[in-house]
Amino acid sequence: AELACIALVVSGGHSSIYRCDSPLRFVELARTKDDAAGEAFDKVAHILGLSYPGGPSVSELAAEGDPRAHDFPRHRNKDGSLGFSFSGIKTAVLYKVRGKSQGGPLPPPEEIHGRADVAASFEQAVCDVLVEQTLEAARREDVRLAPVLVVQQRDATRAVGVVLDRGDAGAEGVLGALEVDAAVLLLVTAALVREVMRPAALRPPREGLAESSDFSGVDFVIR
Repeated sequence: AELACIALVVSGGHSSIYRCDSPLRFVELARTKDDAAGEAFDKVAHILGLSYPGGPSVSELAAEGDPRAHDFPRHRNKDGSLGFSFSGIKTAVLYKVRGKSQGGPLPPPEEIHGRADVAASFEQAVCDVLVEQTLEAARREDVRLAPVLVVQQRDATRAVGVVLDRGDAGAEGVLGALEVDAAVLLLVTAALVREVMRPAALRPPREGLAESSDFSGVDFVIR
């Protein structure tokens, strides 16, 4: 089947990259080893005294700060494989905010020096990793002309915009973004699966959907 796209999925509990060969065939290329990006934003929001969920609150504060103020770590697997890890950057933010008092309580928000700069630098580091890994996946799969789809939950971070703005960083086809509610994602998936399960004689031909009356058209591959 002709390749549909490379997809970066960013939600509260998931940070993954998939190769999408058809509407119902996905091959996982990378996943997070610990905290997902959304979880890291929630934890950093707590450290900075911001509201939950952390995505929009951190992004709002980050808009007032300098993303180059702090060089927070960007995780890369030592063996060169694709994958995410955001626990280290969350810890780095914690150490930056606590300063010399590493064992003490978190300072109140008004006492955190350069709070907006911390938020902006954290957000930039997370987005850098998401972009880098997604574009590298496109290169490794030799699909530089295929679109890169970014899927995230509503009220998440500005990662979608960053990925699209940096579409010329090595992949020629960073074309689109999808920002939806989790319930909508479930409904769309259910509709596709139901379409696959219907006997072929009872439905009109639909390009990209398997012609079978069982689950053989639903293929979710984990590497």
